[in-house]
Amino acid sequence: MSQQKTIYRITTFFRKRPDLTEQQFYDHWGNVHGPLVIPWALKHGVLEYTQYQTPAELRSLVTAGMDPAFAAGLDFHAAADWHVESWERYLAAYNDPYYRQVIEPDEDNFVDKGQTGDKVEVVRAVTTLGYCRYMIRDGKPSADVSEEIWDRFSRMQESNQPEKKD
Repeated sequence: MSQQKTIYRITTFFRKRPDLTEQQFYDHWGNVHGPLVIPWALKHGVLEYTQYQTPAELRSLVTAGMDPAFAAGLDFHAAADWHVESWERYLAAYNDPYYRQVIEPDEDNFVDKGQTGDKVEVVRAVTTLGYCRYMIRDGKPSADVSEEIWDRFSRMQESNQPEKKD
């Protein structure tokens, strides 16, 4: 496999305005806000922009169905997920007049920024920044997997038995 180029992934988890239903929030974000963002994001070199919706019924499945070590779900309604080649270019995009005059004001229509007078002290957003190291892309391995690993996997699949530990 060839060396992967560095791709930064920025994920911001956030909450809906408390006066909106989840459906109103997701409708506005997907059908109004998303299309406003697309031309600006493309202009500024965004490779991927994904709206990650996390409705209450799915958030509850995480805590109910996962290994307890991994079941502490994040209590946010959504996440915006960005893949970019340049962190600096991504940050600079927020100074674009289109962002300041069109996108940012629209955020107030659906994102909880405390604008509805809710005095409850809560973390309204959390952002992570990291590198993407793709293991599977488009349903195919994008990282090297040794023949030893493939053979071990195949043997276990054929026997349909858990591997015995020494």
